[in-house]
Amino acid sequence: MYDYIIVGAGSAGCVIANKLTENPDVSVCLIESGPENRSKLISTPLGIGGLMWHPKLNWRFFTLPEPHLNNRRLYCPQGRVLGGSSSINAMVYMRGQPNDFDLWASLGNKGWSYEELKPYFDAQEWWTDEERTAPKDSRVRISKPRYINRLTKVFLESSKDVGLPVYEQLLNQECFGSGVYALSQVEGRRCSSADAFLTPVAQRSNLRIITGATVCKILLSGDRAVGVRYRKGNNLLEVRCHEELILSAGAIGSPYLLLLSGIGPEDELLAKSIEVNHSLPGVGKNLQDHLDVTVTHKCNTQDTFGLSWPFLLKFMGEIKKYHQSKTGMLCSNVAEAGAFTYSSPSSPFPDLQFHFTPAFLRKHGFSLDALGHHYSLRVCLLYPKSRGEITLNTENVYRGPDIRFNYLAEEEDLTKLLSGLKQAREILNSAAFSKFRVDEVYPGVDIQSESAMKEFIRRNAETIYHPVGTCKMGKDPMAVVDPKLRLHGMSNVRVADASVMPTIIGGNTNATAMVIGAKAADLILENSLS
Repeated sequence: MYDYIIVGAGSAGCVIANKLTENPDVSVCLIESGPENRSKLISTPLGIGGLMWHPKLNWRFFTLPEPHLNNRRLYCPQGRVLGGSSSINAMVYMRGQPNDFDLWASLGNKGWSYEELKPYFDAQEWWTDEERTAPKDSRVRISKPRYINRLTKVFLESSKDVGLPVYEQLLNQECFGSGVYALSQVEGRRCSSADAFLTPVAQRSNLRIITGATVCKILLSGDRAVGVRYRKGNNLLEVRCHEELILSAGAIGSPYLLLLSGIGPEDELLAKSIEVNHSLPGVGKNLQDHLDVTVTHKCNTQDTFGLSWPFLLKFMGEIKKYHQSKTGMLCSNVAEAGAFTYSSPSSPFPDLQFHFTPAFLRKHGFSLDALGHHYSLRVCLLYPKSRGEITLNTENVYRGPDIRFNYLAEEEDLTKLLSGLKQAREILNSAAFSKFRVDEVYPGVDIQSESAMKEFIRRNAETIYHPVGTCKMGKDPMAVVDPKLRLHGMSNVRVADASVMPTIIGGNTNATAMVIGAKAADLILENSLS
């Protein structure tokens, strides 16, 4: 019997486990479906290429056919390992725009404005380039890139060519402009949520970490959760709690577990022959994500990450260099720099984000037509109007969730993403790239009309891996948790991960997910004291 059970050792779950077990009298059981985060692919930044399709460290979800993307089933990777997606992502660290959080507060979520969350961001960050002395408490190590590709520097020059201000580091995206990204790395290695918050406290006697265990049901007694049932290998086991159950399984996993446990839209549960334990219509709804589209050029230099014999020979030397000094191109997160711009003059905030990669980037690195050397610029829409949902699998509810983002259901989203595509082409066609550019591979020189570019988007747009919103926080009828992250109608269940975001933030979501974990821990401790 434990005081608290946390389901999911991802970006938020690791933070919660750390904070709750600071008190030796509090017992916590942290359950993670994946293994420990020991793989060299995780610690080595460039290892993200091997993590994208990893069969053990990645859930490798696919969506249902997306009706506004030519009925394509899109790949949706999610971390399945200690650290969750912070162990497999591109390590870009940034806070959301202040207006993102102020919007949450305006929706009735007291305590969630930017000024109220800023202390949490401050407390979790260790900027290693500025503060050489390690802080005594657990923090995320954040640093400037140790490696910046030659073509990334050209991208920054091209940003100037098109009138974008260029910053030394793109720290926070309330500013319009371009720069290299801050990275959650320390001395050339990834710093995941598990590295920052879980590893330092893993030996605490009041913390039990169970890996390789997939929770399949919440055990209920009236309006209380009393434990969970999980599968580990061929065994079906249970663990119990007497204080609270915290779901931190992510924007896909948390609503899925609630639905499996009979908590969700009553009609949907009955249609799947699931006993309704608590009717909550918003579970799985309000799914949001950043959809992006990529412009790719073939180049005449072998400085980029590519498939050529000279590069492969060079890469062997880089492996040795990284092993000896943790420097060189294996320190690259590939998405080394980016920019924030407006889709139109009427946009109140930057609503387009760019990621430049000195590499061929198509189908999540799994395309087979990438021989030679290329560079790519991805652009995503930050504030989509379209909403999707997570539901139970039609054929077998235990086979995994049905995911439909419903991308581009709103025509406005397509119009804004089209603006982003045009801007991406302008940046890569600038003078700075002229001596490196061979030709435009995607969309291709034949794709020039707006109708042709829109069709290119429908045929090629993909996720940039930021699903949120499926257990949204709020007080309206479709809200799943209240501003203290308590499940509406249940007395001791909270959700604390990206699923509680009522609206998606304007940038990479990992830092905010960790802040949600820290805020949740304070709310839990506040409740225990009262």
